[in-house]
Amino acid sequence: MLVTKGSLLKNIFTYFFFLIVILAAFIPILWIGITSIKRTIDVFTYPPVIIPKNPAFDNYIKIFKLAEMRKTFLNR
Repeated sequence: MLVTKGSLLKNIFTYFFFLIVILAAFIPILWIGITSIKRTIDVFTYPPVIIPKNPAFDNYIKIFKLAEMRKTFLNR
């Protein structure tokens, strides 16, 4: 199969467009995940702290205790 210069450029622009769309969809999900392990003080600092120095998983422990997530996972 012969690839012409025009079709090669079209493929490059198409893949670049899809890469931008995928990144635009993935970045908010990544931001939510990173924010969920930050302490409250780190969430509201300026300039923003992208990756916390001391990740806190206390929020997940609180969720499992307060919302009785074990029952949810066990489907009871």
